[in-house]
Amino acid sequence: MDDFLIMDDDEKTKAINISIETKCLMIRDLYRGLGRPFILGLSGGIDSCVCAYLLKKSDVPFFLVNLPCCSSEESLKHSELIAKQIGCKLHVLQLDSLYFDLMNSHKFELDFNEYLNCGGSHEVKEAVDEITSMNVKARLRMIYQYMLSNFYGGLVVGTENRSEFFVGYATKHGDAACDVEFISDWSKTEVFHAAKCLGCPEEIINKAPSADLAPGQTDEGEMGFTYEQLDSLILNKSRMADKLPEDVLNKILYRHTSTRHKYETIKI
Repeated sequence: MDDFLIMDDDEKTKAINISIETKCLMIRDLYRGLGRPFILGLSGGIDSCVCAYLLKKSDVPFFLVNLPCCSSEESLKHSELIAKQIGCKLHVLQLDSLYFDLMNSHKFELDFNEYLNCGGSHEVKEAVDEITSMNVKARLRMIYQYMLSNFYGGLVVGTENRSEFFVGYATKHGDAACDVEFISDWSKTEVFHAAKCLGCPEEIINKAPSADLAPGQTDEGEMGFTYEQLDSLILNKSRMADKLPEDVLNKILYRHTSTRHKYETIKI
C-alpha cells in the first residue's frame, strides 16, 4: 500500500485487517484448488511468524519446521513459542553436522594468488568467506523444506516481504526459493502492523530482525540502512528520494540494481 505511511493508526489497522482477510481467502482458495498442504520454515522471526498466523487463520493443513544451523537458542525458543501460541506441532531438525561436513569437504582454502587473479582483494576475502557460510546455511534449510514438500506433496511458503525483494535481501536458491509468497506485497512496516493485528507475541515483534546466519547478525546492520529508511523510499518514492541521506539512498539503489539476478535469470 503505497499510501500506508501517510495513514493514521486507525486507517492502517483497517487496511491491514482487510489485507489479512483477503490473503486468508486466497490461501484457502489455493488449498481448495490444489489440495496440497503448506510447508513453512519457522525461524522465530517476524516474517515467518506472520506467515504461520496467516496459515492458522486460514484453517488449512500445514507443517511447521525449524531448521537450526549453528543458530541461536533464542530462534528455537521463539519458534516453539509461535507454534505453541497457534496450537501446532513444530518439527525440529538440527543441520549443524550437515553444514560442517559440507564446509569441511573442501575447507574453502582457495589459492590466494588465484583468488587475486580472479578479481578478489585482501579486503573483501574475509567478508566473502562469511557470506559463503551464511548462504550455505540458507540453502541447506531450503533443501530440507523441499524434501518435505516432495514427501507430503506440499507447497513451500516464502517469507520475503516487499522491502527485502526491493533490495534483494535474500539468498538465491535459499530463502528466496519457494512455491507461494504470502507477504511479498507488504513492506516491513506493514508486516510489523500485521503482526500486531494477528496477535503475534510481543517479544518477536520487538526484537531486531535477523536471519540468524551469523552471531550478532541483524538485517539492518548487514544492509547498511534501516527498514524505516528503506520503506520511506519504497512507499513514498516521489516525496522521500531527496530527503534520505545521499549515502543511504545510494546504498539502497545499488542493492536494488545489483541483485536483480536473484529474481530474474540473466539470459544471453
